[in-house]
Amino acid sequence: MVITGLDADHMITLSLNVVTLESVQTVKESCPNLKHLRVDVDTEEPSLDLIIQLICSLKSLKILHIETVDYSVSGSILNLLGNHLVFVECLILGMYIDETVEFSAWNFCKAELKMWAMLSANVYSRRYCLHWAHLFQLYHRSLKVVGVEVGGFNCKGKYNWSREELKFIHVLKILGVDVVTKYKDFEDGLDGF
Repeated sequence: MVITGLDADHMITLSLNVVTLESVQTVKESCPNLKHLRVDVDTEEPSLDLIIQLICSLKSLKILHIETVDYSVSGSILNLLGNHLVFVECLILGMYIDETVEFSAWNFCKAELKMWAMLSANVYSRRYCLHWAHLFQLYHRSLKVVGVEVGGFNCKGKYNWSREELKFIHVLKILGVDVVTKYKDFEDGLDGF
């Protein structure tokens, strides 16, 4: 893969729907000033762990929007991100977080995330997203905005928070984190990057 016909040195936003080790390596070599990367990862890709590590090593990258169509393996991707993220300040996860996903890889995450958007598998797993944000903020104190949506970004549903969720939201606000439930509200904050 070769990035031609574009001024790759000045490219700041890129979206890849076919992500291979070769394509990510080309992006790393050709786009040194890339700030915003959106990728759809194939969980069947044999080099997935190397791909995630390579993406995480992009020093100029501030916004990473990562999605997968196979939500059942999002846990392994999340663990890889937790272990390897360094430079990203805004993480948008287009994959479900639920009770089966462990937070432990994020305890020592080197990234100082300011914004974090997550999809909840259903209304019952929203609290896991809020719990993750809470734990991350306790370790890092860097978050400013957390976005949590059920089912898919830009859903139209109205949120009825449980008591436990409201407690997490209250604590997050005390810790300086705004919680938004609409991706549009979250997306408005991306202009600062």
